[in-house]
Amino acid sequence: MYVESMRALQQQINEQQAIIEAQKKEIETQKAELDTQKVQLESKTSENAEASTENAEEIEALKAQVQQLLQLIQQQESASVVK
Repeated sequence: MYVESMRALQQQINEQQAIIEAQKKEIETQKAELDTQKVQLESKTSENAEASTENAEEIEALKAQVQQLLQLIQQQESASVVK
């Protein structure tokens, strides 16, 4: 009876150990995936920051062009009033 109980107990311990090992492997896989996602996120964040800077520069250039156009329009209006 004792030997049978010990065998059953050992079998349960082995099954639990197998489950634990499988979970460890799954955790390691998830950690690796997370690290990959972190790198991808950092890359995208950097790309977005660069694009944002480029967009801001383009907006400023467009603002300057609009200002120049407004000045030209005002000059033309002034010139046509004088005539």
